[in-house]
Amino acid sequence: MSAASDSLLGQLADLVADRVVTRLNAAHQAADQWIALRQTGLPVRTLRRAIRSGELAARKIGRSMFVRRDAVDRWVEGQTVPQPTNGSTNGTSNRSTNEPERERLLRLAMEPRRRRVRQ
Repeated sequence: MSAASDSLLGQLADLVADRVVTRLNAAHQAADQWIALRQTGLPVRTLRRAIRSGELAARKIGRSMFVRRDAVDRWVEGQTVPQPTNGSTNGTSNRSTNEPERERLLRLAMEPRRRRVRQ
């Protein structure tokens, strides 16, 4: 390569580095911003429930609630789905392990309904 092409590559590398730093700084500032609940993309009722329970910090200005974007991200990362205890993947029980319960429910379904007498 010639000296001119080395110079051009160096300039291009500097421009790319400056652009990357600018975007990283913008992303960092965006994470620190206060945003309205509806701007998070998550259900507002779920966020309000988390705020009420103290899991998520928020500020109220007028009728609007605001949360920090990075706090929402951390809260979402902390949410887990409970694992089934019986080895089933969809949370329902396996028929072979719960056959007595199944039989009991079938028996109840087949019995005529009894009317309760009010006293």
